[in-house]
Amino acid sequence: SLRPWFEERGYFLNHHKYGVDRYGDRFPQYVYPHFPADPSDELPQLPYSQFGGDGTFHISEKKVLLLAHARQHQIIYAQDSQRRHVAMKLVKEGSIEYNVYQRLSQEESLFTADPQTFGCVIPPLDFIELYDGLSFIVMPRSRA
Repeated sequence: SLRPWFEERGYFLNHHKYGVDRYGDRFPQYVYPHFPADPSDELPQLPYSQFGGDGTFHISEKKVLLLAHARQHQIIYAQDSQRRHVAMKLVKEGSIEYNVYQRLSQEESLFTADPQTFGCVIPPLDFIELYDGLSFIVMPRSRA
């Protein structure tokens, strides 16, 4: 399991509640964040759009399909150590996509909390090296 590995790096993977269909196959019924809701949660600052969480993140049938689709494309949802929601995508180091993320990570306008100067692009927050030239790119999770 990668869960402890991510936790050592300050990221806490979301949890899945599974059901069993009539054929005995497991399927994700809903997903919920690692950290529960806290009354002291404040509105997140840019570039973040979600903060905290609760156990009622029920997923409609349509969103279950989106969850399965996201996993095919190496996307993992989690919270950072400050309870902000993030998405992590697996990419090949040195690829065009990886190089674009590297370039975006240097754009100061993407890391401002001021909506007047925010660059309107979801920025990469962290690069976590895995192995064999693969890295996870950590980005704020969108509300979509």
